[in-house]
Amino acid sequence: MDYEAIVLRPDGSTELDTVDIPEYDPLPDLKAQRIQQSKSNLADYLASHPIPWTDGLTYSITAEKQNQLMGKLMAATMAKAAGNPYELTWNSTGEVCKEWTLPDLSALAFAIDARVTALVTYQQTKEVEIRNAQTQEELDAIVVDYDSVKETDA
Repeated sequence: MDYEAIVLRPDGSTELDTVDIPEYDPLPDLKAQRIQQSKSNLADYLASHPIPWTDGLTYSITAEKQNQLMGKLMAATMAKAAGNPYELTWNSTGEVCKEWTLPDLSALAFAIDARVTALVTYQQTKEVEIRNAQTQEELDAIVVDYDSVKETDA
């Protein structure tokens, strides 16, 4: 859009001139907000949807708990390889830690990884859709629903 404005020239003089000021396009900012919201919603979803396990209990799948679980499994594996004793423990949601075997806790870790991978893949797919939206209407039509990612998608 063309506007008349006072323009500062390189020699320090000023003059009234016509300048082109592009119209603000809110779509890039709206896309960035939607992408950030989808990531935040995924973190909230992980926190509020622990994974059910074969023992009838549920286990947290947050990023923090995944990191802790990997640390425990690594320590137990290293202790086993070195021939050192190691009490491998883990807790279900809202409970205190109990002792686990390395194969059983590894199986839980693989199940958590599969579930989280399915959810992250879904979030990434939606992020690409958001980034590719050409209009506000297209952006508004994109639905991010983590409940739609079934356990079998893992």
